[in-house]
Amino acid sequence: MAKPDFSKIPASKEASPRQISAIANRFAKLTNPKDSWMLTKKYTAVLYRFQEESGKKITHGEIQKFFACRKVPKNFADMLETPKESPKPSTKASPKTSKKSSKPSTKASPKPKASDKDTELLALKAQMADLQLAVAALAKKLS
Repeated sequence: MAKPDFSKIPASKEASPRQISAIANRFAKLTNPKDSWMLTKKYTAVLYRFQEESGKKITHGEIQKFFACRKVPKNFADMLETPKESPKPSTKASPKTSKKSSKPSTKASPKPKASDKDTELLALKAQMADLQLAVAALAKKLS
């Protein structure tokens, strides 16, 4: 069976889910061939997360570049979070012996992250302030 000719496919065409799965499998085998089955699932999630966060789809041209790579690209390897320690066994007490503490939690609540809309709004406000200063300077110059 002849190898398919991918050169006729436009490089700007969106990658299919099958191509993304194939790249995830390739990255998994490059990372750890013995545990590639689970890593394939993780790299698939990383690739879809990359598409979602970047706001652009992976293209056929990028897929071809990924197949030519000898190492997993750093940005994808960094997105893959592997636990540093093995999970600890559960030390859950039986329902009869567990008692809830009456003390309120002293943990600090996580600080909410600024959303894209908030940062865009701040940038627009800064632009508006700059424009107002420029208009005021022009009005003063013309007076």
